[in-house]
Amino acid sequence: MQYPTLCRAAGPLITAEFGNWISDFQIRDFEREFTPTFLSMPTNPADPLAKWELTFDTMHDRNHTVTVCFAGAAPLFALVDG
Repeated sequence: MQYPTLCRAAGPLITAEFGNWISDFQIRDFEREFTPTFLSMPTNPADPLAKWELTFDTMHDRNHTVTVCFAGAAPLFALVDG
């Protein structure tokens, strides 16, 4: 799976999570607005449903990070931590 495809898939979950406290939140340019900072590797990467995480810093709130949890290439949920 390519990084831009993963970002497009994660975008709606991130938008929904940030939308909980930033009114009318929208991602306009994912790669400019979110910088990857952490990648967890699944125990068995050959498993197409292996769970893993991708964490980002964001220009939208420098005091928080965004973690997207995936099963294979499908994003499951996003968390904003700070």
